[in-house]
Amino acid sequence: MRFALTDDQVMLRDAVAVMLKKACPPSVVWAAWANDSGRSGLWSQLAELGLFGLTVPEVNGGLGMGAIEAVLVLEQCGRVCLPEPVVESFVAAPLLAAAEQRAVADGSLLVSTGLYADQADVLLRWRESSLERLDGCTFTPLTSVDRSRRIFAIEARKSAALDDSAGGSM
Repeated sequence: MRFALTDDQVMLRDAVAVMLKKACPPSVVWAAWANDSGRSGLWSQLAELGLFGLTVPEVNGGLGMGAIEAVLVLEQCGRVCLPEPVVESFVAAPLLAAAEQRAVADGSLLVSTGLYADQADVLLRWRESSLERLDGCTFTPLTSVDRSRRIFAIEARKSAALDDSAGGSM
């Protein structure tokens, strides 16, 4: 059994590392702490690389990769403290309907599970052993000791369990 990364995995990791090192120096992270959105402004650049489609099946416009590739990318995002909801996109994309998976893959749909909730197009929460989609939400900002995280109390007017048949799994 082989436990080493493949050449493609190493190339993916290294390409993301180089891009993020150039595009997200500490000054970008600090600026995100102070701006209204709390984000870096790199979302479209990340989408052009295809990162948000990493865990989306190829048939739905993604790259159809798995957990190992996602972890390699997330590791690089963590190295630069990237202020963007990348984790949420990776985790949620395979659970959404095909059309929404395509929108996640091209970066036009922002999915959140809490962070950046006020900016999300789709908001999800885990409740009573099922994943729910929230609609008609109001957000009350909360104070966080971590200036890089904007957190909210969320009140949803409607919620619905996600259908297990929406997509694949990571």
